[in-house]
Amino acid sequence: MSLSHWRSARITVIVGLGLSLFAAACSTENPIFTGVDAQSPPGTATLTISKTGTATGAVSSAPGGIACGTSCSAIYPIGTMVMLTATPDAGAELAGWSGGGCSGTTPACTVTMDAAKSVTAIFNIAQYPVTINLGGSGTGMVVAPLAGIACPGSCTAMVQHGSQLSLTASTATGSLFMGWTVGADGTACAGASACTTTITGPTMITATFALYQSLEVVKSGNGNGTVTSSPAGINCGADCTEDYAQDAIVTLTPTPNVGSTFDGWSGGGCSGRGTCTVSMMAATSVTASFALKQYTLSIALVGSGYGSVTSSPVGIHCEGSCVASFTHGTTITLIASENPYSNFTGWSGGGCSGTEPSCIFTITADTAISASFTTANPCVNGLCPCLIGSTQCQ
Repeated sequence: MSLSHWRSARITVIVGLGLSLFAAACSTENPIFTGVDAQSPPGTATLTISKTGTATGAVSSAPGGIACGTSCSAIYPIGTMVMLTATPDAGAELAGWSGGGCSGTTPACTVTMDAAKSVTAIFNIAQYPVTINLGGSGTGMVVAPLAGIACPGSCTAMVQHGSQLSLTASTATGSLFMGWTVGADGTACAGASACTTTITGPTMITATFALYQSLEVVKSGNGNGTVTSSPAGINCGADCTEDYAQDAIVTLTPTPNVGSTFDGWSGGGCSGRGTCTVSMMAATSVTASFALKQYTLSIALVGSGYGSVTSSPVGIHCEGSCVASFTHGTTITLIASENPYSNFTGWSGGGCSGTEPSCIFTITADTAISASFTTANPCVNGLCPCLIGSTQCQ
């Protein structure tokens, strides 16, 4: 090859290489080099991303090159406009940008690559607004001291993702706390006045208070029994008064003791012998009447002789009245009396036995008792009274 041809070929290679570098420098589709160790050729600049804060997230770029986490530095041709996008991890939020002309908390930031630039994305644990709503016809207060909530008054606070928020409800005079309603981004709370909920997003929590009315149950009659309520509160017996929310529907159920019957309701719109439903529109008193059961005592006079049976307490006077009613648990004394020329020979039935003329027992059910009499020999020392139908009269 001649010297002139060699020089011509060398010029062609250099020109071709220069055109290639120029084309790459002018391209905005992709960076020329990426990675933390990349060096910026002439006509290019390095964009470096760093992340700080209490939480984590990712930063990506368009055109590509930045994928931070993994790749946090890339080289772009001078003049390239690089849009950075911050994506917080779950439970995190973008607290802001700094450097490279980036600021604010919007997820996207555009950097003009007129020189080497560094941009910092700040990720912090997310904070969410928690708002307390006081609902219902009653009044009360909700406090969460660690969050600065004292509602009414301070009813909204910012709470970190995953935090447990402890709330306590207290009622004003004449009101009743009914329970909590927690939004979807908080865990549910039961009906007690204390609530601990885990916050995972903006959350509305409602504490419901109701005006209350007093319900009183009075028992009457000579019987015994209990009255219970649904919702719970009345167990009378022991607890015969309870406060319920205004307009609450309370069902009362009577249960007579053994030996008693339920005789019926009066007051509070209640009647009959079944359950009673009370609508708590005002303070209400209801009377439940219980009576001792009544049992029938029947006396039968048997045998060939004659006599009578009486009772204490009164009721039985047999030969005349051989049937009487007594209340459950009454202690009854029966006395058998012989007629002339008859002998009392004993009791049977109803717990009575033996030949004593009296029998004492407690009645707990319908009872039938027999008193037996036999004819006695009327003759004494050979002398016999003149009896009707007798063949011997002396």
